[in-house]
Amino acid sequence: MAQPVSLRGSVPGKASIMETMGKKRRPRPSFTPGFKAEIVELCRRGERSVGQVAKDFELTETTVGAV
Repeated sequence: MAQPVSLRGSVPGKASIMETMGKKRRPRPSFTPGFKAEIVELCRRGERSVGQVAKDFELTETTVGAV
């Protein structure tokens, strides 16, 4: 007789992606007003792209876009 197929994960005994999502979230970073102003100024100058500014400060483009 065939074994039943489990929809809970592809590896027996291991949690599926859906079961582990959200369990290990990084804390949301907080930035000082001065740091935010510096990031905004660097982006406004146009010498570097938002992506490059983000990379230089080890941030994501999404984070820089939200500043």
